[in-house]
Amino acid sequence: MCFLNVLFCSFVSRPRSEMAKSKNHTTHNQCKCLRGLLCAGAVDVELISLSLSLCVCVCVARKWHRNGIKKPRSHRYESLKGVDPKFLRNMRFAKKHNKKGRKTIARKEASK
Repeated sequence: MCFLNVLFCSFVSRPRSEMAKSKNHTTHNQCKCLRGLLCAGAVDVELISLSLSLCVCVCVARKWHRNGIKKPRSHRYESLKGVDPKFLRNMRFAKKHNKKGRKTIARKEASK
C-alpha cells in the first residue's frame, strides 16, 4: 500500500523544474529579406515598404512552387447549375430531335 502511495504522489506532485516546456515561437519558413536593411540602419520608409512587398511576393511564390503550380482540372461537361430554365428545356428538346435527325440520315444512306 505504501508503494502505491509513493507511485501516485510521484505522478501528481511534480516540481516545476521537471514540467515540460512548450515552444512559443519559431522563425521557420519566415521571410528573412529585411534582415540586411534593418541591420544596416536604413531609415528610408519607402525603401523598407518596397522591399517588404517584394519579399512577400518572392516568399509566397516560393511556397506556391513547392508543390508545383497546377492547371485547373478540365471537366468534359461544364455544370449547368444556375442556367436559365427556359434555355435548359429548349436545349433538352434540341438534343432529343438531333438524335431523330441522325437516324433518318443513317436510314437514307443505308438505302442507297
